[in-house]
Amino acid sequence: MAAIYNSEFDKFQILLPSLEEQRKISSVLYTLDQAIIQTEEIINQANKVKEAVIQEFYSDGYYDHDEWQEGNKQDAYVMTRADEVPADWKICEADEIADIKTGHTPSTSVDEYWGGSISWVDIHDLTQLEKNVITTTDDTITEEGLENSGAKLLPEGTLVLCRTGAIGETAILGKEMATDQDQVTFECDEDVVLPQYLMYLFEYATPQLERLSAGSTHDKIQLHFFSDLEIPLPSFEEQEKIVEAIESVDDVVVTNKEQLENLQRLKKGLEQDLLSGEVRTAGKEIDIPDEVKQYEPE
Repeated sequence: MAAIYNSEFDKFQILLPSLEEQRKISSVLYTLDQAIIQTEEIINQANKVKEAVIQEFYSDGYYDHDEWQEGNKQDAYVMTRADEVPADWKICEADEIADIKTGHTPSTSVDEYWGGSISWVDIHDLTQLEKNVITTTDDTITEEGLENSGAKLLPEGTLVLCRTGAIGETAILGKEMATDQDQVTFECDEDVVLPQYLMYLFEYATPQLERLSAGSTHDKIQLHFFSDLEIPLPSFEEQEKIVEAIESVDDVVVTNKEQLENLQRLKKGLEQDLLSGEVRTAGKEIDIPDEVKQYEPE
């Protein structure tokens, strides 16, 4: 194992500005650290709110279904294979509301199959997403690669779900694309179901999907499982309300993740500039927080 010996530290040269400038540099970086911590906490709290909102809407619905119970003289909720849902929701099998497929990987030994104009989605593209819509991919394939493999060109709006590795990761295609075999895709009948509604439903069901994959070959969920999957389906209007409410929380998460990345980049740049002396704080008015003052020598 590589190690740095104590004798090596004796050779380090440390740039040492005046104590006043050290305080100012520390204050700038401390303030940025606090902003990063606060932004991370906002993201954590927003994710918890999102989880609670999804849990509520996919079990209780958006509307007050107790009123429906009074008007129809029967229980407001019924039990499906997986969970209790409002009784006025339809229960459909997934292949009744979507065309379900999987993709394929063209031969990597044939150069002519790769580097074309067709975006090709794999697990890395899904796990790197900040938003739920995928518009670019790391790899692309050619028309020849598409024709000589089991990959299929999928329309914009298709829902993609990872069925191995990062089980439950989802995205909606922002344009025509193909996928590899580790993804299952849903071309939704958009007169019946919103792709976004189905996407958040799978996010809600991710723990169940992970349990299904455990112990199977390569921890992969077989395609036939998705065809038989029961989908609780509210009215189109209620789907829109559910999606709108969840997206409003998602927007908070995405906005603050972008803010976090900006703060982290800013801190990295300032560390380089301030600690190298390229940017000086001498002569500048900078408030010194109490948390920095407490470390001043007596």
